Amino acid sequence: MTDDDDEVEAIAAGARYLLRTQEERAHLLDGLLKALHQNEIVQALIHVSESASEAQPRLMDLLNIDQVQARAVLDMQLRRFAVADRRAVADEVQRLTAEIAEYELILDSPDKQRDLVGTKRGEELARYAHPDGLP
Repeated sequence: MTDDDDEVEAIAAGARYLLRTQEERAHLLDGLLKALHQNEIVQALIHVSESASEAQPRLMDLLNIDQVQARAVLDMQLRRFAVADRRAVADEVQRLTAEIAEYELILDSPDKQRDLVGTKRGEELARYAHPDGLP
């Protein structure tokens, strides 16, 4: 295996790691956006629930979200979200969506991976090949 092959693999590994983390973040934000769009109903549902564990399945049904998203909604203090905050969440989802598309493009194209060898972007991606900092 050549150094270029090693770097291509590191670029792909970094892109896989970043894709996974960005998808997880976008997934959580998607649930929060759903809750923010129905803020008053969500707050009322939480308020009448005896506990967070009782509110969680209700939120899942109301918003068509999963357990991870419902937990994120319960952990947020939605009353603090102003219109600008909602816009910021929507903007972050849009940015994450673009980054996810970029990582998918890189992972789907060995040629793209090779093109990134020796570039600043390739070096950035390769740093995430071992996110725990181990070589």
